Amino acid sequence: MLKFIRDPENRSEDKDFEVRDLEFIANISYETLEHNLKAAMARTDARWLESFEPHDGTAIIAGGGPSLKSDLCFMKFCQASGDILFAVNNVPAYLSDKGITPDCHVLLDSLPGVANMVKPEIPMVRFYSSQCDPSVHDKAPNCILWTPYIVGLETAFPELRPPFVGGGTTIGTRALGLAYQLGYRRFRLFGLDCSMDGNELHAYEQDHDHEILDVMCGGKNFRSPIQMIAQAEEFVVIIPKLLSEGCELTVYGNGLLRAVADEFAAAHEKQMN
Repeated sequence: MLKFIRDPENRSEDKDFEVRDLEFIANISYETLEHNLKAAMARTDARWLESFEPHDGTAIIAGGGPSLKSDLCFMKFCQASGDILFAVNNVPAYLSDKGITPDCHVLLDSLPGVANMVKPEIPMVRFYSSQCDPSVHDKAPNCILWTPYIVGLETAFPELRPPFVGGGTTIGTRALGLAYQLGYRRFRLFGLDCSMDGNELHAYEQDHDHEILDVMCGGKNFRSPIQMIAQAEEFVVIIPKLLSEGCELTVYGNGLLRAVADEFAAAHEKQMN
């Protein structure tokens, strides 16, 4: 689906290649991961994620993409109608300024600076990864720890408590996996654009130094950081797995992830007919 990517810095030598050819480098060393996991396991006040049976609730996954701005009113309506709002990263602070209080906050990143996203003054349940820096857990009230599924992690740290949350390499797809573990089978995805809108990468001001590439999906061109292209690619793998479990997904916005979802829906409908 995301087949054509061009180097915007060298248009004269545009070359097509698959997203899987890109190299992704983790922002955490094994030593830091080990330190953070052991610190989480040593917490005497820790609450850990538990799995729930499937239920009829709907989970909103709110990312910080540019389309979040235009979808705020409808997202607020969905939450008022009983949907549970899971916001990731810096999104709770943005929503709070708009008069919207998320029900839950999800963090994954291991960098110490992530502690600035905790916002303890916002009353919400916090689902923070056990690989987060200890300063994140220290600052967080009402926190539930969870562990991302990483190949070999369960063997290296047998004392870690399951369930392990799958869902790819980014917070958006992991939040989806987290909500699944909590029993949700209906999902509304807001602000998970995986692409820029003009020069905007987020609905709010946030510095970034990501390399931006051009990517094509469904005949449309998008500009995206490598990490977000990876998230869109992972979504292609996640969709059929969730659908096979009876899940329903609706992607809002007009970004790359929406194009991926539309492409998949069209291909699925063609196959069914």
